[in-house]
Amino acid sequence: MLRYAIILIALALPFSNTQAQSKLGNFKDNTSLPSDAYGKVIQSLIDVTNSGNPEEIKKFLLANTTKDFLEALPLQEHIGRIAGFGQAHGGCDFYALRESAATASDSDLRQLIVKGRASGDWFEVMLSFEGNQAPKIANMAAKEIPPAVK
Repeated sequence: MLRYAIILIALALPFSNTQAQSKLGNFKDNTSLPSDAYGKVIQSLIDVTNSGNPEEIKKFLLANTTKDFLEALPLQEHIGRIAGFGQAHGGCDFYALRESAATASDSDLRQLIVKGRASGDWFEVMLSFEGNQAPKIANMAAKEIPPAVK
C-alpha cells in the first residue's frame, strides 16, 4: 500500500524544470549503461524520448511499464510528458546510473542521470522497477540537478 502511495505522489509531480537545491550526499556515478534487462529498458526510454514520436512512445509504455503506472494517468498524458521532455531539451544523452543511499536501500530503484542535448540542463530520473527478468517501470520522476561533471 505504501509503495502505491509513493508511486501516486511521484506521478503527481510532472517532469520539473526547477533547479534542485538539496545536497547530493555521497554517490558514485557509473558512466557505462549495463547490458542487463534494466539497461535495455533505460536505453529504450532514452531512445523514445529523443524520437519524440508519439507512436513509439506509446509502444514503449505498453511494453515496459506496469499496469498501475499506465492507469495512473491517461495514456496521452504519459506520452505528452515524455515527448514534451524530449522537445524541451532537444533530447537527452545518458551520463550515468548513480549509486547513492537511495539506490542502496531499494534494489528496484535506478537513479538515471541525463543531460539535455540542446538545453545543456542535467536531470536525475528516478525509475522504480517491478520484476527482475523482464523489469517494468512502476514509477518515473525527473528533476533538474546541478551539472554532474565536476
